[in-house]
Amino acid sequence: MAKIVRHKNHWPILTLTGIFVYLILYFIASRYYPGGSNFDKSQVGFHWLTNYWCELLGEYSKNGYINKARPIALVGMIFLSTSISVFWIQLPNSLALNNISNRIIQTCGVLSMVFFSLIFTDFHDLFIGLAVFFGAIAFILTIYSFYQKGYSKMFLFGSLCLILVAFNNLMYLFDFQLNHLPILQKITFISIFIWIESITIFISKKRV
Repeated sequence: MAKIVRHKNHWPILTLTGIFVYLILYFIASRYYPGGSNFDKSQVGFHWLTNYWCELLGEYSKNGYINKARPIALVGMIFLSTSISVFWIQLPNSLALNNISNRIIQTCGVLSMVFFSLIFTDFHDLFIGLAVFFGAIAFILTIYSFYQKGYSKMFLFGSLCLILVAFNNLMYLFDFQLNHLPILQKITFISIFIWIESITIFISKKRV
């Protein structure tokens, strides 16, 4: 049992570090993006208000040039997928959930990140859909566990993140106000990162 506790005390650092490295690499990648977006093919460079984050992963930029940002963004995606997979694997143990909830969160969380890491392929929409589906299951079970254990702040913030994810998908599926989707996407990602990092810091302090 002591070995499990020591392992748990280290995984939050891996998750925090992985997300931080991902954000740094994506910022660097944005500096190498040639240009173009769904709204303006002639635009120069990466614009945070009009470009989607996944456009940094494309083989070509929206203006037709070879995307020099892609290698850096792909490395960033590896860091993100790995660090959040560690989060989903270790979090249920730290919350002392029952075996069924534990396995579902771990399996769905990791599957979500596996599919998310494949969005650079030609099956972007399919993998996004699968990532959201499995991620939502892990998310819902996790925030419900926070609710049961009385961690109201984690529950409320997690619920907000889930609502933001739902809005992202509804806007995309129904082609509604797409000009606002790039900025909403980034707000959603940052909110989820803050939620995850808040949890890892909370668990580190509690040393559960």
